[in-house]
Amino acid sequence: MKISKAVRDIYKEAKGDAEKLKGHIDGLLRPLCNQNNWLYSSRVKSEVSFALKIETGRFDDPFNLEDMFASMIVVPTINQIKQARDLITAEDFIVKEQRPPDTDITKKSPESFIFDDLRLYVVYRQPNNLPEKAFLNRVFEIQVKTFLQHAWSITTHDLVYKGERFDWARSRLASQMKAMLEHTESTIASVDKIADLLSSPKYEKFEGLNQLISVYKEYWNNDLLPDDLKRLGETTHKLTQKLGLSVEQVIEALEDAKNVGLGGEALDLSPYQSMIISIYRKYPDIFSSKLKDFKLPLTDEMINVYPEINSLKKNEIKLSRNEN
Repeated sequence: MKISKAVRDIYKEAKGDAEKLKGHIDGLLRPLCNQNNWLYSSRVKSEVSFALKIETGRFDDPFNLEDMFASMIVVPTINQIKQARDLITAEDFIVKEQRPPDTDITKKSPESFIFDDLRLYVVYRQPNNLPEKAFLNRVFEIQVKTFLQHAWSITTHDLVYKGERFDWARSRLASQMKAMLEHTESTIASVDKIADLLSSPKYEKFEGLNQLISVYKEYWNNDLLPDDLKRLGETTHKLTQKLGLSVEQVIEALEDAKNVGLGGEALDLSPYQSMIISIYRKYPDIFSSKLKDFKLPLTDEMINVYPEINSLKKNEIKLSRNEN
């Protein structure tokens, strides 16, 4: 695209400040997003995009274009959008403008599904007791959106908003997809409330899994358990199903082990490894007759705690490299 020299000169000057601003803000927002498992990205506006925006006539001061530098924070659900905004304002970012101005009030008709992600136009507060950095006085944009909103934007933005011609069908399809995603977002945000309203029949497998998770929570301190208790429950459930043991029999094994000083507090043993020792001590014959090719994470520490478990070596998962 042909761009006039006057516009190119303004862009070159504005780009220098924008790149300095990008380096500074990226160093602040990226770690913040990493801590919260959010996605972060940023960009400096391209020369062509800059020129096209200037030519719209909507900006009196092209040098201070509000989205010359723009960053984006992507959060899992709409419930976390306010959390992201609160963290941004707590990090010395001064919000000059917000669009939409109030997330609880809209001028958008219920039939409309236009672009309406939260956009904050901010400046970063100058550091105290340090020389002023001129580029920090520039207003820049922070978009906050969900992963589903981000996916919709990536999929449809160029089809609808850029290109060589307007297309009614593409615009219609983009709005339909936005409507479906908005419905999905609302469902995800309210999943607990909706689930409580649904009839929930007892599912035998889940009942057993939840009982085993409850056993772990009763016999082990929280700091010894993983965050992913569902995975631990599934692993243990496979073992007890293979052995044909009930939850009550598992509890009996743990009680017996606890009475003789074995169990969940053993040094260098995972909760599952301690569970294996406890069950094996109580039901060694069942292990011998039913386990067969089932694999177990046996370690020297387990054998030190209960030497008899060494008989399960044939079921061992190899946890060390073979020496040549």
